[in-house]
Amino acid sequence: MKREKLIPLLRNESCDNGQCLAIVEPYKERAFITVEGREQHWTSALLARLPVGENAIIYVSGYELANKSSRPLKDWLLTMGKDKTLFVDFGPRLADIDAGFQEQLFLKKPILTLNEDELALLLKTQADISSAMAFSNQHDIKLICRFDKEGAWVIEPHGRATRIAPYSVKAVVDTIGAGDGHCAGTLAGMAAHWALDRAVQLGNMVAAIVVGHPGANGAPTREELIAFNTLNA
Repeated sequence: MKREKLIPLLRNESCDNGQCLAIVEPYKERAFITVEGREQHWTSALLARLPVGENAIIYVSGYELANKSSRPLKDWLLTMGKDKTLFVDFGPRLADIDAGFQEQLFLKKPILTLNEDELALLLKTQADISSAMAFSNQHDIKLICRFDKEGAWVIEPHGRATRIAPYSVKAVVDTIGAGDGHCAGTLAGMAAHWALDRAVQLGNMVAAIVVGHPGANGAPTREELIAFNTLNA
């Protein structure tokens, strides 16, 4: 973090960091072993120390929302004003997050980003675009639906669905971090005040670069992004 000039905003000395061991089979199937740590132990006092500026974008991970000690975090999220954008990545823990809180969260008009399996869990039916559009209309929220090598869809309430084409890669080395990379690229675009479609296109690009590297530390530099974009122009 020092090398990347990333300064911690919070320090919690009550316990150690959590860990995640990713196991990738030769046929690319993945399994994760997660050991929870301090990222799961939120308090109102800790959250009050987070600097949340005007028009902030707040990234929300489902791993933290599914924990038994997540109530302070949930309550904090539900206090956010209309100028804040909640960017919610439920991830594979979606089924473990209580439905009542989900409904409260949807009233905050978040942007949801989901892969195909997570979309099926959310919809409780087959993960198809027409069903996703119906859900978007019902809750008046935007969805980013990620379909791996098929690209992504941006669905906005009341009828607009836009496919964001994928980028081709020479070889998929492993897919660890692809979803997180997609979120990071999309958030970077949103922070630059890009339209959501264009931000998701950047997310697609980052994810394409990530799957071409082994391990989880494959996020590209600005120079790598420019070079990749030039090759795929």
